[in-house]
Amino acid sequence: MSRRLLFFLFTAVLGLTGALLVHNALKSKEAKIAALKLNTVRIVVAAHALSPGDTIDASSLRMASWPRDDAPPGAFTDFQTVTGRIVKQSISVNQPIVAQAVLEPEKTGGVLPLLIPPGMRAMAIAVDDVSDLSGFVLPHSHVDVLVSVPVSGGPANEGLPIGQISKIVLQDITVLAVAQNLESGPDQPHEAKVVTLLVSPSQSERLAAASRLGTLTLSMRNFTDHEQAATSGVSIPLLLGAPVAPVPSVGQTAQVRVARRSRPLERPKVIEVIRNGTDHQIVNFIDGHRSATGHAPAPPAVLPGGGAASE
Repeated sequence: MSRRLLFFLFTAVLGLTGALLVHNALKSKEAKIAALKLNTVRIVVAAHALSPGDTIDASSLRMASWPRDDAPPGAFTDFQTVTGRIVKQSISVNQPIVAQAVLEPEKTGGVLPLLIPPGMRAMAIAVDDVSDLSGFVLPHSHVDVLVSVPVSGGPANEGLPIGQISKIVLQDITVLAVAQNLESGPDQPHEAKVVTLLVSPSQSERLAAASRLGTLTLSMRNFTDHEQAATSGVSIPLLLGAPVAPVPSVGQTAQVRVARRSRPLERPKVIEVIRNGTDHQIVNFIDGHRSATGHAPAPPAVLPGGGAASE
C-alpha cells in the first residue's frame, strides 16, 4: 500500500473523529439549552425606572428570561396585562413588574392612599423655606417635628415662664410627599409649601394641636436613627440662662388663690355697756373680736314734770 493511500485514510479517520466530536458537543449544548428553556420563563420587566403615579405603556416594558423557580410572585408574562396600569410603588430598570406594584386605572382614587400602611394616617402641614431645610426635606426622609409656642405668662411673682417655649412633639416621622412629589428623585433642593407626614392616629392629634398652637419646624434625622430623645423643651429665660422660679403645682396654685382671695366685709356688732347707772360705753365686735371702744354721753336726767336737767 502506497504512502498516499495511508495518508488519505489517516486524514479521513481524523476528519470523521473531529466531526463526531463536534456533533456530540452541539447535541450536548442543545440539550442544555433545551433544559434551560424548560427551567426559565419569560416575564415582563421595566425598560426604565418608573415612579408612583406613572401610567405604564409599551415603551416602558420589555421581556426577560427568568429562572422559573425564582420567578417573583405575581409576575406578568405578556405586555397586554400590564399596559395602562398605574404604578403603585417605585420600580427600577430591569426589575420585574408584579401585580402588587401596579393598579388598574378604574380601581384607584389616587396613589397617596395606597402608600399609607393600615393603621396609619397621612397628614399635611404647612412649611416655609426655613422649616423645610431649604428644600432638602424630600419624600422618605425621617424628621422630628418641633413647635414654638408664645406664652404670655402671668405675674412675675407667680414664677410663670414668659416669652416662647420650643418643644419636640413628634419624633422619627416619615415624609410621604413634598408638595405633589411622591418620590425624592435626584437629591436636589425642592422648595415646597406643604409636607405630608406619615403618622399614627394619636400622633395626628398631637400634630393638629401643635399646628394651632404655634410655628412648626422640621429637623432631619439619619435613616438609621430611630432613638426617641427625652427633652423637656426650652424657654427664652432658660435659653438665656436667666433664673426661672419653679411653676407652682396645681395644689400650690389653689392654695395661693385661696390665700389671696379677698375676705368679705362683715358688719360690726355694737354693744352699749352701762356702768354705775351713769357711765355708757360703746364696744364694737368684728368676727368675735373686740375692735374698738368709745364712751357714749350719759342720757340726761329726767326731772319731775317732764323737764330735763341741765348742767
